[in-house]
Amino acid sequence: MSEETNEELQTFYGVVNVSHNGQIVIPAKLRKDLNIKQGDQLIVVRSNDGEDILLVKMEKMDRILKETGFGLKKPY
Repeated sequence: MSEETNEELQTFYGVVNVSHNGQIVIPAKLRKDLNIKQGDQLIVVRSNDGEDILLVKMEKMDRILKETGFGLKKPY
C-alpha cells in the first residue's frame, strides 16, 4: 500500500443539508478557498453510478472546453 501525500487527499469542508426547496449552502470556508461569489455559476454533474454530484465553476469549465477546442456561449 502506498503512502498518500496531502496533495492526494480530498479536503473535507463539512456536511450540508438539503432544504425543503432542494437548496444547499456551500460552506463559507470552501466559498472563500475557491473564490465563489454571489452570482457565480456552477455546473452540476451527476456521476455515472448516480450516487454523487460534482459542482464545477462555469469559468473553469469554459477554460477546459476552450483547451479542447470548444467554448461555451450564452444563448442570448
